[in-house]
Amino acid sequence: MKSVLFTFILLFNCLSMYSRDWNVYHPKRNFEPDSSYFLCKVTTILSNSKNIYFSSWAGGIDILDENAKWSRLDYRNTPLDIYNDFITDLKVDEDNIYAGSRYGLLFINNSDTLLINDTNSDLPNQYVTNLALNNNDLWISTQKYYILSKMNVKTKEITNFDIPSHVPIPNYNSGHRMIVDNNGLLWYIGVRGIVCFDGHDFKYWDSTNSILLHKEEINSFDYDTKSNKFIFFSSKFTDNIGKSRVLTIKNNELVEDELNNLNLEWDKNLILFATFDSDGYLYLGYRKQDFGGSPRDKFIMISGDKWQYIDLPLELLNIDFIPYETFFVDNNDNLWIGTSQNGVLMSNIKDLKTSVENQVLNLPDIWIRKVSPNPIKSKARVNFFCEPSLYSSISIKIFNSQGEFIKDISNDVNYDPNSATGFVDFQIENVPQGTYYLNISTLKESKTIQFEIIK
Repeated sequence: MKSVLFTFILLFNCLSMYSRDWNVYHPKRNFEPDSSYFLCKVTTILSNSKNIYFSSWAGGIDILDENAKWSRLDYRNTPLDIYNDFITDLKVDEDNIYAGSRYGLLFINNSDTLLINDTNSDLPNQYVTNLALNNNDLWISTQKYYILSKMNVKTKEITNFDIPSHVPIPNYNSGHRMIVDNNGLLWYIGVRGIVCFDGHDFKYWDSTNSILLHKEEINSFDYDTKSNKFIFFSSKFTDNIGKSRVLTIKNNELVEDELNNLNLEWDKNLILFATFDSDGYLYLGYRKQDFGGSPRDKFIMISGDKWQYIDLPLELLNIDFIPYETFFVDNNDNLWIGTSQNGVLMSNIKDLKTSVENQVLNLPDIWIRKVSPNPIKSKARVNFFCEPSLYSSISIKIFNSQGEFIKDISNDVNYDPNSATGFVDFQIENVPQGTYYLNISTLKESKTIQFEIIK
């Protein structure tokens, strides 16, 4: 009876962990043996009603259509050449694709492909770094310092604006963004500052006129069109240790956002990317500052003071997994996550949005991060999260595939109540090779994870 009960609990936990359906799209598999496309590092993901577009360090533009068919625009079918088809940013509208590259601005529609650069237009530099699209106006930053450009996409006419020397210039690292808000104002992340441009005057916030500190950098930001609100994620450095916080604009002042009050360990994590969906839900991807943790475990969705983890399909990600580079939620509640070596992940999150609306979600009482290594030969470590108030009742036991008790390792736990995280090193001896389960339970909750033993 005990074995049957354990098996039921085990199956329930496994189903809850892996209940989300994920699709994995990997262009590498489509374009082998062409070795120049060895990975898909997405810097921007955008969508129209039918296709999803990806810009990639591998070169060119990848298109995933509504039938899950993958195609590519690169040096073989555009004016780009094999040495200059690195796509830095990407925007789309109903009819056109606008792609920034190291060789100019690529303008693509069904019947024409045009390359615009400093040799055939007023574009000040051929290296396009960031784009923002607002109706017929395409804002462009290039590696020409202290100049911002705007192109009319119908006439191709380009207007250049001089950025005053005291105003932060755009951050030219790939993956940063420029955004046009509901009022038509252009916003961008500057070098150690935030800038807003109305077409005539520049408004900026940096360490000289706001709460930004010296060497505090804005590493990610996004705009909620529903609430007309910007959020900025900054990293401030003290003794070479980065600490993140969330900022927003209120009454033309830069202030700390109420999101800082959520128990998300802002001072220990670096926000990689953030995005809002059309319903105003916020999605964050972040990693530990010491880069020692598993960034796969740090992906969440927020609505007001309610939030929920988004589980990633760890079984589909190889050991060389590199964190998602960006993500996007389309109009059908499909979450698209770009990774550096595992292609693109997609899952529908409508059910998660429903659960966030129905209840206030905080950290789970127990959260098993991983058993490492897995499979194991003799020694291993399990990392976990446990609510401090429940730690005194924690029990950590190992069972075999028949539900038979193997070992209790509860007394060997190393636990930090400040971060609510712990780990325990354990040895498996005199047991046969096979599948085993580690169960962590408290008075309120029980979680189980599978691992393998090899000899």
